[in-house]
Amino acid sequence: MTIRALLIDDDPDTRALLALALSSDGRFTVEAMSRFDAASELHRDAAGYDALLVHLLESEGEGAALITAIRQWAPALPIVTLGAAGTIAKPVDPLALPTQLAEMLEA
Repeated sequence: MTIRALLIDDDPDTRALLALALSSDGRFTVEAMSRFDAASELHRDAAGYDALLVHLLESEGEGAALITAIRQWAPALPIVTLGAAGTIAKPVDPLALPTQLAEMLEA
């Protein structure tokens, strides 16, 4: 089964690197976007994703606010957070990310 993941990170370089790492692994198809674009995409089609990876911005709280909104649109959607206080700490090891994410989703 292919997992359709949405990667949400406001840093375009990080977004591109992590999206490449996941899409290079045969288990994932990935869309990557900023939190601003992701909010409208998820409001429109949250059911179209199997998992979300959200970068938590510790100083501003935007990632947490987005997660709160997502929980209203899709309460059962698995969300993996990236960041110092996240499920996966940053800096993320792009080579390990596909396996980390797959294991988390299987648990």
